[in-house]
Amino acid sequence: MNIISSTQCIFEVNEGYTLDTYGPNSIISVNNTYSTSSGAVVSGDSILTDVMMTGDIIKSNTANEGIIKASHLKNVYISDTKFINNTSKGPTIYISNSVENFTCMNCPFSENVMEFEGILSISNANHVTLNQLQATNNNVTIGSMIMIKKSINTSVLLSLFQDNLCSNLPCAISAQKSNNVEIKATGDIEIDDHHTNEDVGITLGQALGKALGDRKGIVRFGHFLAPLDEALVQVALDFSGRPHLSYGLQIPTERVGTYDTQLVREFFVAIVNHSQITLHIKQLDGINSHHIIEATFKAFARSMRMALEIDPRRAHSIPSSKGVLMA
Repeated sequence: MNIISSTQCIFEVNEGYTLDTYGPNSIISVNNTYSTSSGAVVSGDSILTDVMMTGDIIKSNTANEGIIKASHLKNVYISDTKFINNTSKGPTIYISNSVENFTCMNCPFSENVMEFEGILSISNANHVTLNQLQATNNNVTIGSMIMIKKSINTSVLLSLFQDNLCSNLPCAISAQKSNNVEIKATGDIEIDDHHTNEDVGITLGQALGKALGDRKGIVRFGHFLAPLDEALVQVALDFSGRPHLSYGLQIPTERVGTYDTQLVREFFVAIVNHSQITLHIKQLDGINSHHIIEATFKAFARSMRMALEIDPRRAHSIPSSKGVLMA
């Protein structure tokens, strides 16, 4: 096992890769600056294990595939590292074959330009945690800001995506064939679910509102009719900047398991007020409480997907004759 370690170094104007590794290697990089290189900052064609990058600044580099690229990574920890004004044909962080135990936290990505698949693309990943990412003013021609393929145990926590441009796919995060994409919350559920349920709605609403910024380029309106066995629920929404909820569910039981069914309405109240959307939920049929609730959330998710797609006819304008979507 070889260990590549550097601290408080400045690597600039390098031709080719800055850290180029072959075979089983470890990388420890602390408080370094990597700038204006014409190749990837970190490249590993074989297995990289125990990679730690913290406090680094990675800026103004140009790469053919990715700024950090490798085939196989294990035990990767990147924190407090800034990715600024880098240009690459592939994702800023690109792991092509497999990842095990990957954490990226408190890392700002700003002013980066990628030809495809955005700031992060990883495949065959097990145990991925993305926490407090800040992606601002990045530009990806084809793909999503984050692409996670064939992964399990993935968590995306407290992350903000704002003023990014995705010319093809509109989503900030795309998880293909993935399981257990989690929202993690703790609360006083030993008393009841009310506060935790509401707080999750508030947090999701705030994150959505901040991520959309001025709502430039989105379709804005979305609707979906979701059947689930005997239940049929219709959802229509508008990212209008004006919070309003019309709630038409008639859930026949007070609880589904231990969950108080009154909290479904409270969840959507929190989402609406903190994301500034107009939301109509209408139950057309249904007698099973579980089916009604599940159909509602599915219809809501699909309506959101429709509303957040990029409108190619006005991808760079705010979808309002007033030129603003605010309360």
